Formats: sequence, C-alpha cells, structure tokens
Amino acid sequence: MFRRLRAPLVVALLSAVFVAIVMVAEGPKEMQDFDVRWWAGWRLWHRESLYRAEDFHFQFKYPPFCALGFLPLLPFDWQPAKWVWAVILAGTFAYALWTSVKWAAEGNGERPWILGLAALVLVRSFEREIANGQVNLAMLALMLGAAALQLRKQPLASAVLAALALTMKPYAAVFAVYYLVTRQLRALLAFVGLSAILTVVPAWFYGWNGLWEAHRTMQAYLAKSTTALLTYPTNVSFLGMYAKWFGLDAMRWVTPLALVSVAALALPFGIQLLRAPRITEARIVGLDVGILSGLIVLVSPQAWDFVVITLLPLVAALLVGFRTFGRPLRTALVASFVVLALDYKVIFRDATYAAFMRASPQTWAIVVLVVAGLVLRRQWTVTPEPAPLT
Repeated sequence: MFRRLRAPLVVALLSAVFVAIVMVAEGPKEMQDFDVRWWAGWRLWHRESLYRAEDFHFQFKYPPFCALGFLPLLPFDWQPAKWVWAVILAGTFAYALWTSVKWAAEGNGERPWILGLAALVLVRSFEREIANGQVNLAMLALMLGAAALQLRKQPLASAVLAALALTMKPYAAVFAVYYLVTRQLRALLAFVGLSAILTVVPAWFYGWNGLWEAHRTMQAYLAKSTTALLTYPTNVSFLGMYAKWFGLDAMRWVTPLALVSVAALALPFGIQLLRAPRITEARIVGLDVGILSGLIVLVSPQAWDFVVITLLPLVAALLVGFRTFGRPLRTALVASFVVLALDYKVIFRDATYAAFMRASPQTWAIVVLVVAGLVLRRQWTVTPEPAPLT
C-alpha cells in the first residue's frame, strides 16, 4: 500500500512546500481575493450587505449563495484563515494534479514526466492562485471529485460535489449541461434541485425581499464594473480579447463575436458528447472536465490569466496524447504551453507589456489547448476503452 501511496504523497509534499514558500514570500499580506470571499461569508452570517461601493475594485461580484462556501472558515479569524486556505490550496492542487495525470496516463511509464511537465506549465498560475487567495483550484477539485463519483456510478453524490463547486464560482453550472448532454438524468435532477436550494439558502439570513434586493444590487454593480475590466491586460476571455482589439465603444460587435467564438468550440464538443459520451472511461471524463474548464475561462467576462490553473486536466491529457498529434498541432501546443507558463510582467517593460497583452496571446493559447483537446477526444473515442483503473 505504501508503494501505491508514495507518488501521491510526494506530490502532496511538494505542493505543500511550494505553497509555504509563496505564503512566506508574498502572503498572507496579499491574498486580496481571499479577503473578498472571507468578508462576504462574514457579512452573510451577520446579515450585512454583500455589495458595497466602498469596496471599489475588490467588490464581491458573485451571487449571494457563493458566500456560503466560506462560512466554514469563519471560526478562524481573518488572518489565520488565510493559512487554513493555503493548506486547502496545497491539497486541492495535489489532488487535481495527481487525479488528472492518473486518469489521462492510465498507469503508463510516462506518468512522472507528465506530472512534472504539467506542473511546470501551470506553476506561475499556481503561484498567482496562492498569492491572491483564489478559489479556482477549489472549484476544479470539486468538479474532478464530481467526475470521480460519476465514474463510480454514484450520480447523487456526484451532483452534491458539483453543487458545492457552485459556492466557489457559479460557472460550475456547466455541469448541468454536461449531465444533460451525456444523459445522466438522475445526476442532472439532483444537481438542479441542489442548485435551487443553494440559491434560496441566503434568504434565511436576509429574508426573501432582502435576497431579491441583494441580487438586484449585484447586477447593478456588475453592469458598472464588468465592461471597464474587459480591457485589463490579464483578461484572457473572448470578451476581453475582442474588447482590447476593437475598444469598448465597439461592444455591440464585441459581444456577438465572443458568443460566436465560444459557440465554435462548444458545439463540436457538444456533438462529441452526444455521439460518444464514454462517461465510464476515466481518461475521457478527465479530458471532458478540462475542456469544460477551458470553455469556462473563454466565456467568463472576468477571467484573469491565473484562472488557467483550471486547465490542469486538459494539460495533463494533452501531454499524454502529444505524440499522436501531427507536427503543426504539436508545434502549436508547445508554443501554447510556453505562452501560459511565462510571467510577462517580469519579461517586458510597461509599454511593451501592454502592447503584448493587447494581442491576447494567452487567449489564443487556451483556444489551441481546447481545439487540441477536441482532437484528442475524437482520437480516444474511436479506440476501444482501456481496462478500468484500479
């Protein structure tokens, strides 16, 4: 048993060491995004307003039910809670990395190399996730957990974890579409029901009128803040890319362009899911979570460059299938991995950095990864299913 646990324990240990180094070097004095989340939970518990103009850039920008996810951390004071969250980040990264590679590699001898390369591609995003105290890894870990339970044919438990992922970010709602397209009706009904319950739970704190007013206030703040942030250099969404190219005055064209771009990737994925769900095969399910994560990043209006940490299952799968691609796609993948791995604030000066980020290389890199993921899924679904993982 120790031999089986040795590799994941090493991954967990290295993850913990890296988190500790970042926390000592940068946190917890930073972790502004954690501050937003922790105080949202505190305000919800004390029935105070979640959305305040005086929070400026660091306003809570999610539905009230997302504040529920941080209620378990309220027994810890604000600053000590950051160290608790750092431990959670170390655990979720180790789990996501090990699970993604295990599913994709299916026990072949390349696994140690894939672990190292996948971590190397995303180490900068992991560092930013820790320094900001973000929740992307927690959402990814819950999504992978939901997928793992799906593989074990436990649809209700899978729906529970998928619903919990909603309390990190509402983008986990894509699981409803995934359950629907892959015809997992029990999981779908449970997920929809649990999501509805989560949506109304904050009414226990605010009352029905207060909850309704909270949603209206959130929408008003989002309408004011979202558009201005589209041209922020590190915005890697389609909306951000087109806004940086054409300007905010062209939003009537930017939004349709972004929707068409997302549809151009989402529709082929949906067709593949309909034709070959393969929901009992670990490597396919892991790849599906990775592709879903890529689509979430591209469709989210406020997707910053560190959010690419959620592409971990996709990166792992593409590293496993790398040799099966043609030379043009392999070249594009190598370039994309490099683009996602580098820190451009360190490489470029201010003016050059702004011009470079305006070209949205990271968005293009994500597109390449999603396209390659679709190609790989097609390759894997035309081959016989491998033996189940032990």
